[in-house]
Amino acid sequence: MMSAKDLEEFAINTGQRPSPSNPNPKEDRGSLDLTLLIEQANKKIKELKNVIDGHKSWHASDKQEIYDLKIVLGELRNLDVVNAQYKTLISELKRDNRLLAKQCDDQLKQFRNKGAI
Repeated sequence: MMSAKDLEEFAINTGQRPSPSNPNPKEDRGSLDLTLLIEQANKKIKELKNVIDGHKSWHASDKQEIYDLKIVLGELRNLDVVNAQYKTLISELKRDNRLLAKQCDDQLKQFRNKGAI
């Protein structure tokens, strides 16, 4: 059987009765107090939700930037195709110009030989 002093110490240790060093036992329940642990967990959850929201906004901006870069890349590839087509056209025009210049020279020689010029 517990003595009165043992019962009083038990009550003080379990927070049922104030001790002389701690007149309000509900304020200091120790590190295993569930309300304190729940408050800390809720605070941590709130912080993590803020971090997640920040990452979501970064992700959304990254997705937009990737989309913009794909559009620019598509335009660049289109310009490369157009540039290759222009190079082909320029080489054809150069060849045609040489042929025409040769034909003009040949016709001028013929006219000179005939005495028309």
